Amino acid sequence: MDLNIGRLRTFVAVAETRSISSAAHRVHRVQSAVSWQIKQLEAEIGQVLFERTSRGVRLTRAGRLLLIRARELIELSERAVDEQRADHLTQTLVIGTSDVFAHSLLPGILRQCSPDASALRVRVITGYSDSIWSMLANGEIDLALTQNCPDYINAHPLLTTDLCWISSCDYAPIGDVVRLACFTEGCTDRPRIFSAMQRDGLGHEIVYSATSYGAILAALSACEAIAAVPRIAVGEGVDVLGQQEGLPPLGQITVSMACDRRGANRPLQALEDTIVDYFNQTPQEDILVA
Repeated sequence: MDLNIGRLRTFVAVAETRSISSAAHRVHRVQSAVSWQIKQLEAEIGQVLFERTSRGVRLTRAGRLLLIRARELIELSERAVDEQRADHLTQTLVIGTSDVFAHSLLPGILRQCSPDASALRVRVITGYSDSIWSMLANGEIDLALTQNCPDYINAHPLLTTDLCWISSCDYAPIGDVVRLACFTEGCTDRPRIFSAMQRDGLGHEIVYSATSYGAILAALSACEAIAAVPRIAVGEGVDVLGQQEGLPPLGQITVSMACDRRGANRPLQALEDTIVDYFNQTPQEDILVA
């Protein structure tokens, strides 16, 4: 047996006011509709819920027991509705990006979000580009913002930037072998770095590897190494190296964005528009780590 919440609300109103007419006023119904709902409820549970008196109505023993549960069920129903409304108003969007771009691009993008997005919650997942694009295709994230977009994804190119060499400001080469701080296997820039080294006949060794951009930066000075990162991610505290230091050019990368459009999602559309506006309105030289 499923109890109708609307009838339970009417039942509680009658129980609390001890009057059909007063309950009708509270629930915005005519008296005949209130009486009919009470009769339907009594038929559902097979018990008489009210006794008529000269002063109105009063609960029977069955009515008193039901009143306790009716209030609990109404409270649960209202809580469930409130939670759904809160979830609708406060929506979480999942952004997938690389650790480099989370460090360099996301702060500026999120600062540009509209004040109307105050109810928006953002969760960021970082990983290598192949993994991020795969997660987007599988519906595991809402928005991908990274490089090397595969052909099977219709992405929006946002920015083209050089892949460049960086070092700590006090870097001094040690011997003829270039000491590298690299991202771990899975980073799509690794083959490009090694190919460039091999093409120019430069000896090299990996002295440090990590998945975190912050860890790579920390290793530059500690391990007396150099690294290759997108120019757009280069901030203060490091030097950009190049051919004058005998290092080969690494070419360019393109940062792209794509969204999971399998459902209507206005907050996601608003975030996408914000990102496009950010790249259209901000000079590339200003899109740097603060």
